[in-house]
Amino acid sequence: MSDARIQIVDEDDKPIRGAIKSEAQEKGLWHRIVKIVLRDQAGNVLLQRRGEAVLSPGKWDFSASGHVDEGEDYLDAALRELAEEIGVTGVSLRKIDYIKYDKTDEDGRIFRRFAVTYVGQIGHDYAFKLETKEVAEIRWFTLDEVETLVCTSPNAVTSGLRQIVESGLLK
Repeated sequence: MSDARIQIVDEDDKPIRGAIKSEAQEKGLWHRIVKIVLRDQAGNVLLQRRGEAVLSPGKWDFSASGHVDEGEDYLDAALRELAEEIGVTGVSLRKIDYIKYDKTDEDGRIFRRFAVTYVGQIGHDYAFKLETKEVAEIRWFTLDEVETLVCTSPNAVTSGLRQIVESGLLK
């Protein structure tokens, strides 16, 4: 998947062209990502612990997340990522957040991104199928457990998950 061409956009989130992910991060090109939170009927939140082959390995993260491919829109990317990472199809998603951010990590990768976060509902007993290179495990958490995890172990979760929990958008 690292060779997939992602959607490069301008500073106003208008599509320009495609590029590979490493080029976007090295050159600081604006691009798009999606984040998806799945909840069950009781309001529990499905989190994934990221696999060793992806950014932020071993950290708890959204149910699924990823880059928007060239020519793809945000919603199509979210549905694709759910299917690829955890085998979920046929779920209805609702947009809950849209942000623009610009940061550089400790390895010098530049993250200039527009991020859309979606939420959807799925049965607690859904038969998930994990892409084990990207997802080490999944687990249902109560909202209180997610908030406690973020507060007591901030280094055990991704910065994106921390941000969405601290914003209160999951309540």
